[in-house]
Amino acid sequence: MKNRAIILFTRIPAAGRTKTRLQPFLDGKSCCRLHRAFIKDIYNVIKKIDADVYVYCTAENNIKNSAGLFYDNPALFMQRGETLGQRMDNAISEVLDLGHEACVLIGTDVPLIGPENIENAFEILQYKDVVISPVEDGGYYLIGMKKSCKSIFSIEYGNSSVTENTIKAIEKTGKTYGLGMPTFDIDYKEDLLRLAEVLKEDYSISCKNTREELHNIIFYGGQNAGF
Repeated sequence: MKNRAIILFTRIPAAGRTKTRLQPFLDGKSCCRLHRAFIKDIYNVIKKIDADVYVYCTAENNIKNSAGLFYDNPALFMQRGETLGQRMDNAISEVLDLGHEACVLIGTDVPLIGPENIENAFEILQYKDVVISPVEDGGYYLIGMKKSCKSIFSIEYGNSSVTENTIKAIEKTGKTYGLGMPTFDIDYKEDLLRLAEVLKEDYSISCKNTREELHNIIFYGGQNAGF
């Protein structure tokens, strides 16, 4: 067992049930394929880091549907809890209870993250109790800690104040925190167009699977794709 752990927190892509806020800009099947590409690229990033990797999937998805997403049979677990906060808290608590000294949890809506984003978070945890890496819409794509703390997750999610309210919850506990590297996540049409432009301008960003899927959408999706 390694001292550090990474939790990849995701739902298994299924047409009509994943990345639905990109509809009707993309159809359900395209949303599903795009999300699979995001997961593959993010998994490729975290596997390069010196840490144990755990994948937590949403309970409504059959874990067998993860075939082809992960190339080395990682530890797969079902998310437990009624709310998003409960599910994240349970996942982090379970992994830290295994004996890891630090754990970060990341989502799968941020295909642009690289190893530097994760390493930066672990560096912050060397001198802070909690790390949060924000996205531009007010949420966060990464949260990490050295000891579990349920009250940090007892907030309302799905709004533009998630990071702000999480920080307030951390401060109430007396714990210290640091902010990791920011980025933007892919929720809506405008985000996807922005992602396509970033990848077009900077070929040093790998995102191999995402690039391929965007290429398919642009050149084979026709005008229905909106590009």
